[in-house]
Amino acid sequence: MSSAVSPNKDLVMAIGREESRQRGPNGSAWLKKVAKEMYPRPRASTGCWNRPWICNQVESSSSSSLSNGERQREKRMCCRNRCVEVSSDENNCGVCGVRCPFGWQCCNGLCMHTNTNPFHCGNCFHRCDLGSLCSYGLCGYALPLPPFTFPIPFPPDHPKIPNSHPPPMPS
Repeated sequence: MSSAVSPNKDLVMAIGREESRQRGPNGSAWLKKVAKEMYPRPRASTGCWNRPWICNQVESSSSSSLSNGERQREKRMCCRNRCVEVSSDENNCGVCGVRCPFGWQCCNGLCMHTNTNPFHCGNCFHRCDLGSLCSYGLCGYALPLPPFTFPIPFPPDHPKIPNSHPPPMPS
């Protein structure tokens, strides 16, 4: 039985070697064509390598509005011949080439772990309430319920001011 398998295996290997010789060392022609269509090479006149100042001349580069009303200055840089907003790009956070770890976000040029950071919980600049923890990107997720305090049976007594001695009478 092994002698019957061996000729077929040798034939498959020979066909594979012949196809490899026809394709050459660089791969198939179809793959090259698809790669050229999907990832065309930039023309020499495009890009920002020779003109990095064009990244600062984008129309929307003044500022963007945040959810809590604060204003954030967008910062753009020329990274690998492309203008990139380094204040929010996970692959170029703060400066070109600084990558945020998986699951982190670039918030104003700094990598933040938005699953556990109470100042950036679930998204940049989303703050949790005071005393609330950030878990899985949610404020106060899976915390125990607060102690039952309502309804109060009757209003609490006001704090009593200690009785001080009256001021001495002038004579």
